[in-house]
Amino acid sequence: MEKYIVSPRDPTEPLPEVVVFYTPQVKYLSIQAGSLVRIHESESTANYMVAHYDKGNRLVALDLDGAENALEPLIEAARHPDETQPGTITKKSSIFLNSGPNSGDPVEDVFVFYTPETQKLRIQTNDPVIIHTSQPAAQGMTAHYNENGSLVALDLENAQLLLKPFLDIALNREKEKAA
Repeated sequence: MEKYIVSPRDPTEPLPEVVVFYTPQVKYLSIQAGSLVRIHESESTANYMVAHYDKGNRLVALDLDGAENALEPLIEAARHPDETQPGTITKKSSIFLNSGPNSGDPVEDVFVFYTPETQKLRIQTNDPVIIHTSQPAAQGMTAHYNENGSLVALDLENAQLLLKPFLDIALNREKEKAA
């Protein structure tokens, strides 16, 4: 398992840093609000996606199973960097995942949107999604909830930087397969 902290803690900011865990062997990604996360309750909010909450019912982690498939928009954008600004992703993209027509799973599909101009990545449970309330979960990480209090979307600012180690692993895996 690889772990990396991607947003350094600002002592003047009351929000925790974002910590990312990625297990490339099983393509499992966990995005956490802080390095010491205490989970009180969890719910499957979409296929391949589990939200974890603390005792105050605040989002503390989001797990994506099959992350390389779920985050294909970001990976696809990273395949085509801007040649005028090295290291900058410029292709706008989106994708949705589902469990297939025979799954019988009532859980929502995952929709992922990446906008390179703002470097914002949104992971949501439906399209369109109806947001009732929003709350910062960590520096650069905002959770959006429906009227029942379930997570329906997560926004990550600076996603290119935030998930760079994940992107590097995914792109290197592709290069190895091509060789």
